[in-house]
This record gives sequence, C-alpha cells and structure tokens, in this order.
Amino acid sequence: MNQPSIDSTGEAATRLHPAVRDWRELGLIFLVNTGITVLLELCCVLGVPTGLYGVSTYALPAAIVSQAAFLNLIPGLVVAAWFLWRRRAGLMAGLVFGLFQVALLADMAIFRVFRRHFDGLIWNLLTTPGASDSVRPGLGTILTTAVVLAAMLGFGFWVATVLAPRLASRSWGRRCLKLGFLLILVCAVLERATFAVVGLYDAAPGGCLRETLPFYQPLTIKTLARKFGLKAHPVPALVLSGAHGSVDVPKTPLGPATSLKRPNIVIMAVEGGRWDALTDSVMPNASKLAREAWRLQDHYSSGNETLFGIFGLFYSLHGTYWNKVLAQQKSSPWLEFLARQDYEFRILSCTDLNFPQFRQTVFSKLGGEIRDKWEGAHIDRDRLMTDAFIQFLDKRKPLAGQARPFFCFLFYDATHQPYEYPSEDALLPSRFQPGQLNYARLAFSPSLASGFKNLYLNSMHYVDRQIGRAIEHLRQSGDLDQTVIILVGDHGEEFGECGRFGHVSDFSRFQTQTFGVLRLPGEDPRIITNLTSHVDFAPTVLTWMGITNAVEDYSIGLPIQRAATRSAVVVCGWQKTALVKAESTTIFLQSHTTYLNSRYEPVRGGAAGGPTASEIATMLEQMRQFYK
Repeated sequence: MNQPSIDSTGEAATRLHPAVRDWRELGLIFLVNTGITVLLELCCVLGVPTGLYGVSTYALPAAIVSQAAFLNLIPGLVVAAWFLWRRRAGLMAGLVFGLFQVALLADMAIFRVFRRHFDGLIWNLLTTPGASDSVRPGLGTILTTAVVLAAMLGFGFWVATVLAPRLASRSWGRRCLKLGFLLILVCAVLERATFAVVGLYDAAPGGCLRETLPFYQPLTIKTLARKFGLKAHPVPALVLSGAHGSVDVPKTPLGPATSLKRPNIVIMAVEGGRWDALTDSVMPNASKLAREAWRLQDHYSSGNETLFGIFGLFYSLHGTYWNKVLAQQKSSPWLEFLARQDYEFRILSCTDLNFPQFRQTVFSKLGGEIRDKWEGAHIDRDRLMTDAFIQFLDKRKPLAGQARPFFCFLFYDATHQPYEYPSEDALLPSRFQPGQLNYARLAFSPSLASGFKNLYLNSMHYVDRQIGRAIEHLRQSGDLDQTVIILVGDHGEEFGECGRFGHVSDFSRFQTQTFGVLRLPGEDPRIITNLTSHVDFAPTVLTWMGITNAVEDYSIGLPIQRAATRSAVVVCGWQKTALVKAESTTIFLQSHTTYLNSRYEPVRGGAAGGPTASEIATMLEQMRQFYK
C-alpha cells in the first residue's frame, strides 16, 4: 500500500494504524467496484421490461445496489484472504476485481443481446465440439472485446493502486466509506424484506428479478409464514410428475399397412427461416414450391433455437424430452422405421452436427451417410452441400426404377449470423457488410439490430438459389413426383421487433414462427390456415404413408391432413417453455409464469386470451406421455 500522506484538511494520515488504513483501502476498493457493478446492472435493466409492478417496482433500486454488493463479496473475500497472507493487496485487488468486472460485463453483453445470463446454454456453447460452426464472433467483436478488457483491467488497477489509497488518507474519503456501507445495509434490508413479503402473495416479482439481475436469488419466508398461520402463495411451477425414468417412444413398434407407400423423403431446414421471408422476391424458388404444395400459413417451430426446432421435427416430441434422449443416445423413431423399410440415407449439413448433439441423438445409428465437413470458405458450404445432394441423385440414375427409396436431410446455414452471401445475392441494400456482425457493439446499441435484417434477407436469397437447384434436379432426374418435400425454418430470427436480436432469447413470433411447406406426391396444393407445429410433420407423413399405429403411440403432434385444429402450440427453450396462442404467449419457468398479450406486452395473469386450464393440462400431459 502507499506511504502515509497529509490530506487536504491537514490531518496526518500517519495517525492511522497501517493495518487500519489498509483495511479501509480494501473497503473503498470494494465500494468503488460495487458502484461499477451497479452501472452494469443498470445496463441490464434500462430499456428491458422487468415484469415488476406495484411496490416491487419501488424496491428495484435497492435490489440493484444490494445484489451488486453481494456479487462483489466474491472477489472481496479472495482479496481479503490474500491480504491476510501477504499483508499487501494493491495489485492483487486490481487484478481480481478487474477480472470480476470483465466477467460481469461479458454477462451483461450476453444479456443485452440474448436476454439470458450465463447459464447451461452458454456453457453448452463453450464446451461442445462444433459450437464454433454455429457462433462466429468475427474480428470486430474480438477487437472490441480486447479493448474493453484492457480498459476494465486498467481501471481496476487504477482504483486499487491510486484512487483507494488517496481516498483512505482523507477524512471525507473515510466518511464516504461509512456512508457507502450504511447505504448497502439499508438497501439490503429494504430489498430482502420487500420481496420476501411480496413473495408471500405473488411469486412473479422475485422470479422476474432473478431473470433480469445476474445470479439474483430472492429471499423467501413462506415456511416461516405458515408456522405463524399466514397463507403463502404457492410457487407456480411446471410439476412434471412422471418425468423420470427413460423415454419410451414409440410405445408400440411402428407397423405399416399392407399397402405402405414408400416415397423418397427430402427435408430442407433453413437456419432462422422466419415466416415472412417466404416471398416471391426473396425466395422465388421456395415460393414456387409452396404454390405446388401445402403452404402452412400459421406454422411454429417446436423451439426458439436449432436444438429444439430440429428435435421436434425428427422426434415429434416437446423439447422437455431432450436431456433424456441425449442421455439414452436414442435415435429418431421416424428414421428407425424408414431404415426397417430399407431406405437409403443421406444427411447433409452446412454446420457441425456435434453441436447441437444430433450425431449422438437423431442420427446416432447413421455413420458414413452423414456429411457435415466441407472444404473451402464458410460462405461456400451451402453451395457445396447442394452440389453433394445433386451428385447423390446423379449416382442413382443408372439404377432407374430399381433404386431404393431415399431419405435426405439438408440443413442450410448461410442465414445464421453473421449472414453471409455472394455479391450476386445482394438483393437489398444494407449499411453493414456481410459477415461484419459485432456482438459487442450490438450489446451497447440494440437499435442496430434492425440494420442487419437486409443482410439476413440477402443470405436467404442465396439459400433459396440452392434450394431451387436441388428441386430442379429432383425434377430433371424424375424423382420429384415420388418425393415428399418438407421445407421449414429451424426457428425464426428477430431484428428488434420486440426489443431482441436473433433467436434463443425469447418466444415472440419473430423468433418462433417459421415458413412451412409440405409437398406430398399426388396431393393437390392447399393453403393450411390452422395452427401447426414442427411436431406435426412426422405423424402427417407417416399417416399418409399408411402407418396403422395411433398417432399417440409415437407423437404429440397432429396429422395436418385431418384438418385438426388446435388453439395453442408448445415452443421450448433452455429452462423455459412457452404456450403460444393467437391472442397471447405464456412463458413457464420453475419459479414463475410470464403472461404476454398478442402485442407481446406483459400483462397480469388471468387476462383475456390467456391459456385455459385445459390447454395447460394438455401440455403437461404431453410432457410426461412418453416416460416409463
């Protein structure tokens, strides 16, 4: 620590015992860093609907200060232990607190872009092989992050080695120390008491704050209240009784009728293919296909990200089954049935199928039939994948009518951030260049999100050209009239319409509603206006082929050709599940439930258009239907 000096009032700092002065310096370092954390937490709160109302709104500032102090206890205890050991902590305090603030800043940036703090999804992204194929930060993000990292560490060292010693040597600095800790104490008592009492009657405020502030945990006194005869409000949670054991699907082996249809099946999934991208100008080839097929006008993915979207497509189950399916390494029952019917498989993907873990689940019984590695630049993958599909069709030509039926999956990825495309696909002007997506800048300027939409649409135009090539070759090879074609987006993609960017962060229609096209040989074109989901494709195709099993044996979906109507669809994400209706979206967490109206604005539970008891009961039953 610095040598004693004379403060501006003439009071000699040497009157303080060195150990007392050093502890005061540590206290001031703690307070300054708590103030920095408060600013970071404000970045999480400002401009973001917190879902708070009533008295809990007024306790929010106290919660921000209290939680900031609590978080800084972590580096504070590390530095205190170091000080007790080495009797000095200036540089160590700067390093530890600086790195801690950098970590919080990274968490804030993640929250600003994706509306989630560091959780299982982020950990999965960092630790799963192949994740770099899906998330490419780009040079701009890396450079901005490096500058911010250096600035935060530099500021941390300045606080620890310059500012705190100067403040500790002055009488007014010591008064600030006392007032700072008093403020933290008052805020902590006010925040803890407020949310503990509010939580007796309404669990939502504490749960909403836990979503907003990093690592926040509200105080609950329900057990204590019941001991004194007070009636506590039960925590609304998705109680999945029976959601244990193993996944048992299909319940009985899929059995064909005597006259089973054996068409070729081609599934084309497009990264982030939201419903309004399917236009004659942006996707002329896909639009032409839609006019020759069933166009699903009100279609939703089974998830707000690739994992749950593709999972629902191949398993016809809600995403709540994913963890068990992954643990069991269970392949798709749909593909297992086709394998028994002697289908030939070709799985082509522009992105590594180890992330998400589809090689270990959906395609776990396939090996050499999978190709997800490509030579050349990332931008060329969609074209190279289409070339591979065309080559696959060409190799079958000499066999003519003697070839086995085939199942082919094509996963297009150019429409994933950072939205790359060749220059000839620059359909719409954009202020940004393809591939120049700076996540760090986007975190501080969310309004930039809308500027990336034209990049996305241009990349969609590029993907559509590849789809057109694939369909045209099916037509030229004579396979088209014997081929079922499914064209969907794996999820949607938002550009600030509801204050978010990309996908995985929320359940608005922009992140969950996708285009859906189904071409069944011999079936007349139709426009399907009823609500449909990814989980409907498997029962639709298998029923059309002649499967005799009841749909409930292997699916929670509905065959589209039966014109069955539903009032809501289930969309899954990490740790959240949404029940989506035309009039509302209801998001369920273990701690609380969030209700939003048709404009995706928060409303109180019980508002008109919300989920009925029957709809919630059906969702819960489907979530445990295939456990044994």
